[in-house]
Amino acid sequence: MEQLMSFHDNERRLRDAGLIAISIVILQVWISSGVHDVASLISLIAFSVSLPMLVFDLLNTHNSLFFTKIDRYLDDANSSNYEPPFKPIKTKRLYVISNVNMVTGMIGAVIGISTAIWHASWIAGLSFLIIGIISSFINDATSPNEEDLLKVASALGYKEGYDLAKEEDIIYD
Repeated sequence: MEQLMSFHDNERRLRDAGLIAISIVILQVWISSGVHDVASLISLIAFSVSLPMLVFDLLNTHNSLFFTKIDRYLDDANSSNYEPPFKPIKTKRLYVISNVNMVTGMIGAVIGISTAIWHASWIAGLSFLIIGIISSFINDATSPNEEDLLKVASALGYKEGYDLAKEEDIIYD
């Protein structure tokens, strides 16, 4: 059950880590060789902006998983008014800020990668951008979201699915 519920966060961690790794590899090339044209300058700026955002999102996701495990450990099944002591995201405003940070970091990394490829060949850069956009739409259409995972957990009779649904209402009030 825990694997089912942490799928979304693990996918997010892998995506962030992959974008961070690619960004660091390309960024070290731009730093050592210097800026040659507009594409390399845009790529350098995009990586400089997106890297801190992606690292923050990765750490935030890691802390969220860690605190969720602590809460499950401390949960007293006999207590009807159990309030978890650790909530990684406590308000709707922080949730929105965290998601804006994640999306901005991802877009910045994609812009940096695209312009780095564009620096080598504009045809390759344009192809990468178009195929990347199409692939992300396909991924969004086929990936399960948190609501689907909660429904599966609830249908399987797991208490966590119900509790997480209640936590979603508490967080967004």
